[in-house]
This record gives sequence, structure tokens and C-alpha cells, in this order.
Amino acid sequence: MILLIVVRLVTLIIIFLSLFISFFYIVISWRRSMRSNWHKALLVSFVLITSSLAGCLNNDEDDDKEEGKYGTVIVSTYHIEQIVSAIVGDSVNVEMMSTNNIPVHDYAPTQEDIIRLSESDLFLYHGLGLETWVEDTLDSLGSDAPDSEEIHRMPTGENDLDYESMLIKDLCGLLTVGPFESLHLSLDEDNLTEIHAEPVTHSLEAAEHEDDHDEDHDEDHDEHNHDEDHDGHEDHDDHDGHEGHNHVNPEETIANPANCPSDSVIHIFHLEEGEYIIEFETEHHEEEFDLAVLKMLGGHAHHHHGHGDGPFEWAGIFEMNDATHTWTMEKVGGSYADPSMRVVLIPTDTPTEETMHSLEGGVEALIEGECTIVEDGESMTPVDGGSCFEWHVGTGDMSTFTINTDGISGLAAYTAHSPYEFEASQHYLKDSAGNDVEHVAEEGGGGHGDHGDHGDEHGYCHNTSTHEDYESNEEDCEAAGHVWMEEDHDEAGHGDEHGYCHNTSTHENYDSNEADCEAAGHVWMEEEHDEAPTPQEVLDEYDTDNDSHISWDEFWMAWEEDEHDDHDDHNETDDHDDHNETDEHDHDEHEMVCYDMVSHQIMEQYTNLSDCEEAGFHWVENSHDDHDDHHEDCHDEHTEEEEMSMLMDFFNDSDADNDMLLDISELETFIPLVEEFGECHEEIGEDVMGYAIIHVMAEGEYGFAHSSELEIHLMMHGEGHDDHSDHDDHSDHDDHSDHDDEDGHDDHDGEDGHDDHDDEDGQDMDDLKYDPHSWLDPVAYKVQVNLVLELLIDTFPDGEDVFTENAEDYMDELDELNYEFEKKLVEGTCSSRTVAANHNAYSYLAYRYDITFVTVHGLDPEGEPSPADVLKVVDFIKDEEISVLFVEEYTDKTSVQSIVDETNVEVQTLYTMEMAPSDSDDDYMSMMYKNLDNLAAGMGC
Repeated sequence: MILLIVVRLVTLIIIFLSLFISFFYIVISWRRSMRSNWHKALLVSFVLITSSLAGCLNNDEDDDKEEGKYGTVIVSTYHIEQIVSAIVGDSVNVEMMSTNNIPVHDYAPTQEDIIRLSESDLFLYHGLGLETWVEDTLDSLGSDAPDSEEIHRMPTGENDLDYESMLIKDLCGLLTVGPFESLHLSLDEDNLTEIHAEPVTHSLEAAEHEDDHDEDHDEDHDEHNHDEDHDGHEDHDDHDGHEGHNHVNPEETIANPANCPSDSVIHIFHLEEGEYIIEFETEHHEEEFDLAVLKMLGGHAHHHHGHGDGPFEWAGIFEMNDATHTWTMEKVGGSYADPSMRVVLIPTDTPTEETMHSLEGGVEALIEGECTIVEDGESMTPVDGGSCFEWHVGTGDMSTFTINTDGISGLAAYTAHSPYEFEASQHYLKDSAGNDVEHVAEEGGGGHGDHGDHGDEHGYCHNTSTHEDYESNEEDCEAAGHVWMEEDHDEAGHGDEHGYCHNTSTHENYDSNEADCEAAGHVWMEEEHDEAPTPQEVLDEYDTDNDSHISWDEFWMAWEEDEHDDHDDHNETDDHDDHNETDEHDHDEHEMVCYDMVSHQIMEQYTNLSDCEEAGFHWVENSHDDHDDHHEDCHDEHTEEEEMSMLMDFFNDSDADNDMLLDISELETFIPLVEEFGECHEEIGEDVMGYAIIHVMAEGEYGFAHSSELEIHLMMHGEGHDDHSDHDDHSDHDDHSDHDDEDGHDDHDGEDGHDDHDDEDGQDMDDLKYDPHSWLDPVAYKVQVNLVLELLIDTFPDGEDVFTENAEDYMDELDELNYEFEKKLVEGTCSSRTVAANHNAYSYLAYRYDITFVTVHGLDPEGEPSPADVLKVVDFIKDEEISVLFVEEYTDKTSVQSIVDETNVEVQTLYTMEMAPSDSDDDYMSMMYKNLDNLAAGMGC
């Protein structure tokens, strides 16, 4: 630009000088009457030169007009480039921020990109959190930042699609119109029906209780009610058996959501991949209940370089005492965990844990930026301030990377994968002599104990001789011959409080402590434990005179208080006499029997009090005609005096020194006896409808919708979902004739009360609250075209006429595109309205054209999935009987072909246009028409 101005100035000066000389010469020549032909020729030459120079200047201006270079617009994504190019034609330079077609989720601006951005006239980006780098980049430019604008817009009257609102709407649709399928619940944990998070409503069929809650007690009643497999599921009103590290609390509870059946509730859980047991409870057994479960959209099935919750998955810091060190990556199970790994190496003079954490702040910019590629067998030298390298494995079983560490005393490493994922036969880091180099400290990534302090072990060691508990780690505890006791890990600051805080405004549950929760005006929700208290806990809780013993009075006071609370929970009367006079059991005879409180059996060989008690059993009133069983409501079968007598027997039996006090060692004997007695006397499982198991394919947020009169509890089952052989097939597909088989998708409109999500900043793609892919909806894309037109006119007003004409033509094309989608996918007849795809980017398409998308997790749309991921996809396709799989353009073709070979699934392509197409002849319109044709073919339209 500067050079062009200089050229023009020089040209103008020459022209004026030429004109002046020509004019002067003409005057002189005129006076001399044009006496010489030579003079005539010179005059003509000057005239020609002047005309030529003027022509050059004029032609230069004409060329500029012809090229129309008003300025430069930089855009963040391909779909925005398509809008701008369609409007401006050749009159404006249109450039992408990423010059290497890097996926928008993985892109981070280079210094060269930032310089280009500062020199542009206008910067356009999509928004909704799609480009996580925009805000920081523009802030860093300060006054040098160009005018910029987020272009995402929706048609008037339509809201952005936030994932939670979509989840709520879909769940309510399922509860209302189905499709419905029967789900048979079971009381046998080894024979549970497996369900998935999928667009279906499960109509619950309660498991058959063997006692059936009446006087017909079959012979198996005893075994059923005291089955070891169901210990911990009694007294469900207090959530016994639900706590511990396997229990999952909802992150959010939404009562009476709009458009759901009345008295509905939705719980949103964050679930890891694996299997979970669902327990169903209700006091209203006569009612019918439905359950709908869906995974909340949000986040992508993208590779993300293997990152965890932050820019790196693992960090470690080392002392360096050699000029070179070798880092190895090995195949595990026959393959590499990933063919590449990004690593940030930062030299330091203080290799400590504190240093490792202090350096983390600058890692994200390095690991998300441009990294030097290092192939197997090559070396690298980290520089002060840190260097990012992208290591590429070789074809052998082990790949080696040499780090030049001459003059470096310490090195911090931040990796996109845990090094233990690549560790098979040897330690991953060695010096030049082959000696292992261990970390000073590490975090994340499944190491051999973070920071070397057993920080991930949550428990205590129990000395079986002294019965004292002390802090240790599992290895040292067992080596000492003691017992390692696992315990739930309370977050810092929670102390001994077991519960969570419920925000009464947002209905979200979050970790806190009771004082802070109530100070915030929220409600503290207690979590009670089903496990028997330890002797020390009993002393701490009930030793009112602090003599380190429990007296009978202290115990009985605590027992009665607990009994009173239990009756309140169950809405039972305190009048035992009235209860004992029910019609179901005739107590007039007061038949007494000898009873074993441990085995819960009547000892018929003992027929009198003295023989019974001498044998160590208890002489009790039998309130049943059938002596072969023991009703689970046995607490109500005894008077308070009888109950006291039995418990006092336990107390005396445990009092080894006969001092009428129980010390901590005697409590070891007493507590199990009381627990057994308490289990017998509780209402065991009366409210439990049964259990099912849900198989979670991918980590994320899951919504469970059901009646508020039904309670559900989730518990992690076993080690995950590797073996499904013990489970029944999916729930029966028994259609309910009184329900229509509809998808539950209403017209696209907003969800009241769920629009305000603007306070979520700085999140990665997995934490986005909105689906950003609005450009895949032609109707929304047209609105965005109109916005870009206004911005371009404001920036380059001389192009208004051309811009407007081009934009109107483009919007007409979009109207035609929408018409074709409506005609084929909505007005036409389709054999299926469900589409299985490997990217959950199609919410706007789904809502505009009434399509249900099911996400197939594990098949990375922009990277190379691992063999385990491919196997997961194969299993899912087979389990769900998927016949057509939609994949993105850049999905790894080798993996897709292996899936096709294994499943015979038909593969169709859907284009999201976050990246430029591989075919340069394609554009937005051509790819959207391909999407239409492929969807119509896959849906049978």
C-alpha cells in the first residue's frame, strides 16, 4: 500500500513537470513560428509522454476499481468465509485465521496469524464458544485489534439451542408420547435388564417380592429378605446402601419441567463410561411409572490431543543430571495408545512440585500452538520458557526420543497423554546410561501414586490387635499385618460432613459444607451411611459422660431416639399395641418360640425359655402362623419390653468384664449383633420396585425423567461395561396401544427459564452449554448472511450496491435449499427419522426438520481412533442394529472401512464445514445438497 502511494506521487510529479515543460516549449516555439521540424517532433514527444503517464495513472486507478480491493476481512471458520465471499466477490480480500485447515476446536493463533489479524479491516467469528481463543487474542491486540463481530444469530422468535433445554424438551416428549417399551425390574443383581440412554420410554414393571406384602409367605421368604447380595439396600428412605464411592448424586434436579406430565422430575447426573445399577423406590406400588433416559448433547467426539480436563493430561518434574535423556513410547497390547503425542518441556533450576504447578499457566498456549514435529529416533532441545514438541511414533514396538539436557538441572514435562499409556517393558524416561529417571512430583494420568505420597488412597489402617485406626497407605498397612479400610474421600474443607448443598433457585446440587451452604441461603442435604459405625464412632456419638465407655442407658437412649426417627420416616404409628392387634396376625395366643437372631431361624428343638437361652438363643413371641419364615417387619412383632430384653442380652453377652460398661473392644462384639437385630426389624425392601442396569457408552451429562413419586438411586456397577454376558437383552419392545409412536420433537421454539447461560466463560468444547452449529440450518444461516451484509456495508460503504445484490441472490439460494429440505425430509415419507452419526453437531438440523440424531461415540471425526474405540463403535452398531452410519468428511477412512467390514453397515457422509472441504470444487451450497441427498437416502425418504 505504501509503495503504491509513492509510485503514484512520483507519477504525478513527472506529469506536472512534463506539462510545465511542454507548455513553456509551446510558447517559445510559437514565438519562433515553429521554425524547426525538430522542435515539432520534440513537442509531439512531450505530449505523448504526458498522455502516456496520465494513461498509466488512469489505468492504475481503473485496475484498482476492477480488482475492487476495498480491504481485508479475516474469518474464523469456513462457513463464514462462504458468506463473506458470496457477498463481496473479488472486491475484498477474504482470509481464514487458520491457513492450514486446522479443526476449529484444536486451532490456536500463531504470531503470524495475530499480525495478519491486526492488519485486517474486519474480523468475523461465529461465537457461542466455538472459537475459544477469540477473546484473549483480541484483548492482547488492544487498540490494534480490528473491528470484530460474532455472527451467530437465530430467526426472530427462535432461541439458541442450549443443550440442557434440548435435553429437557426431549425427555418430556418421551414421557408424554413415547415410544414406550416394557422394562422388567429384578431383585437379582446378577440378572438385571440392561438399558441405554436412547429415545425410548421405559414402562416399569416391578419385580415380584416373594413375600408380596401380605400373609401369604412362601418358603423362600427368609432367604430372599436376608440375601447377602442385597445387603445395604434396606431402609431405603434413608438411602442406606447408596452412599460410598459407588453412589452417584445428581448434579441438578428440575422439578415440574415445562411440557412434562404433571409431577415429573428430571435428575441430571454426570456419569463416567461404564455400568450403573438403577434402584427404583416408591410408596405407591399401585401406580404405573415411566422412565426416560437421554445423554445431554454438548462437547464433541473430537480427539483433543488426548487432553484431560485441561490442556494436558499428565505433568511431571525431574532432576536432570546428564547431557541427554531418552523418553520412550511403547506399544501396549500390540498397538500404540496414540500415533502421536504433544509434549511441553520447560527447563527449570528448581525441580519441585511447587515449580511444576507454577509453570502450568503457560502450558496451554504452548501445547495448543505450533509444535515442532519429532519423529521416532530424533532429538530435540527445549529452550528457556518452554518448547512444544509433537512426537510421532515409528513402526516398531518402541519409539525413542532423545532430549538434549546439557546444562539443564531440572525439567518439567506436560504431556497430552499419560506416559504410562505407553509403558510396557520399561520405565519411560532414562539417562544416557540407561538408568531410570523418576519424577520428583507428578499429577494426573494414572501414575504409580501422584507425588509419591499415596495421595490418591482414601482410607485408613485398622490395627487388629489394638483396634485402633491410624493413617497409612494400603501397602504399608497390609505389610504390617493390619487391615486397610477404604473410605469415601471428602473434599477439603468438608471434614466429617457427608452431604451436598441444594441451590433452591437453580435446583443444582454442589459440593460444600453445611455452614457455607446455609450461609448462602441454600439447603444442606444429609447423606446417611448404611455401613455399621466403628467402635470409635459409637463412642464419639453416644458416650455422653465421656468415660470412654458405653453404658446401657446411653445405648438405650440412642436406640429409642433412632427408632423414633425411623417411625417418622415411615409414617408409622407409635402405638405398637394397635399394630399388634391387626387382623392379619392373631396375637391373642402369644405363642413363644426360640429364635436365632443371626440366622433368623426358629430353633424348634428348644421348646422352653431356659433351654433356649442356655443354647445362646432368644425366647420371643412368634406372631406368625407359619414358623418357617420370618417377616421383614419383625420389629413390630415385639413389645418394647421384649425388644429391650433382647438388646440387653446382646449388651450383657458383649460385656466381657461384666462391669456393665462396653469399652472399645467390647463394642467390636456388640455392634454386629445390634446391626443384625436392626436389619431384621426394619421394613426391608418394601418400597423397592426393583433394579435395572444402564450401560453408559461415553462420559457426560445424563438426564433421567420420571414421576416425582418414584425415587431412583444410581450406583456404579463393578469395573465397567466390558462384559455384558450376565445381563438380559434390552428391555422388551412391548408396544403400549394407548400411546402413539412419536419422536417427541416439537417445533423449534424456546424453553422458558433456560435461556440464560451467558455466564459460562473459558470452557473447552466438552463444557459448552450451546450447540454452535447453527449454520447447518439454512433458515438460521440466512439470518447470518443478512447480518454479515450490514457489517460489510459499514466497513466498506463504497461496495453497498454490489454487496446487497450479491447477498440477495445468495439468500434466495438459501430459501430454495430450505424448500428442498422441507420437501424431502418433512413433507416426504421416510422409513426412519433416527440418524446415527459420529458427531453431535446436528441439533439445528434435527429441530428444523424433525430428525432424531443418535451419537455413536468413539469414532473421532477429525483424528485417528484407537482400536479400542473402533471396537466400541462396532459393538454399539451391533447392539443397536444400526444399518446406516453417518460420518464426517475427515473421519479416518481406514477405521470406517474396518467398521464396515465388521458390521456391513452402510456409510453416508455429513458435512459440518468447520474445516474447508477436501474437494476444492465444493462449497456451502453443494455440501448442503449432498447432506440432503445422504440424509434422504439413509432415512429412506
